[in-house]
Amino acid sequence: MDMNEDVSGPSGRPNIVVPDGACDCHCHIFGPADRYPPVVTPGYSLPVGAPEDYLAMAGRLGFSRRVFIQPVTYGADSSCILDAMRTIGPSARGIGGIPAGKVADAVLAEWHRAGLRGVRVNYTPYKPFEAGFAEAVLPDIERAAGLVRELGWMLDIMTPHWLTRELLPHLARMNVTFTLGHFGKLPAALGTDHPHFRELAAHFRDNENFWIKIAAAYQISDRADFADVAPIARGLYETAPQRVLWGTDWPHIRHEEEGDAAALLDLFGSWFPEEADRWRILIDNPARLFGF
Repeated sequence: MDMNEDVSGPSGRPNIVVPDGACDCHCHIFGPADRYPPVVTPGYSLPVGAPEDYLAMAGRLGFSRRVFIQPVTYGADSSCILDAMRTIGPSARGIGGIPAGKVADAVLAEWHRAGLRGVRVNYTPYKPFEAGFAEAVLPDIERAAGLVRELGWMLDIMTPHWLTRELLPHLARMNVTFTLGHFGKLPAALGTDHPHFRELAAHFRDNENFWIKIAAAYQISDRADFADVAPIARGLYETAPQRVLWGTDWPHIRHEEEGDAAALLDLFGSWFPEEADRWRILIDNPARLFGF
């Protein structure tokens, strides 16, 4: 599929029409640096990503619900997405940063009322292999899992594929709901016959706490048309259709040139031409997981 075919550009509208109540399950919000200063020096230029910019884009695509995901830039400080959710109201949910220390129960309750439903475990997906790294970070993940388990929240996992493979057995024993971002960062070129895909699919099939986001095809493909992503998306959906989610990944950090949200939505539509499948991924699954 040509990502620019019949699309007017990053501000354009998709060719497909999403059902009422559709949810963008993976997007980011950024605010003015003087109000929301970066906590972690980012490996990218901070994008324009204000709530009003996001809502304009989402409106053109037809999304009326959204889940804001904490970017690594803000570290443990979830102020930016909390303020965005408070402004937007009940159509927004969020995944925040892992709190640096103990948080008062009253504060956690207010965060929940604002729409927070989890915290993000984020080890840059561009990190090269490092022996022993998984064991080193497990205590932090266990601490985060303990917090979300108590609150009925979830973990959102963003890691390179090699680290995802090492963490999945540990996540299975933690008995915590978690989402895996961007196809688990499985390189699409491997295909569905590769042992790594079969291993990922087996974990996904067997763990009812495991949800996966088939968002941001550019994160796992080296092809301009992303044609190698379709079998991965379909294969994961066929493994556990009730636990698959989709999102725009707006504002497409590090991938701004490929980040045409309308075209990405049309790409999703080409993977799932049946209305029932789109309804499940865009409405039913997010409603169950995020409590819309």
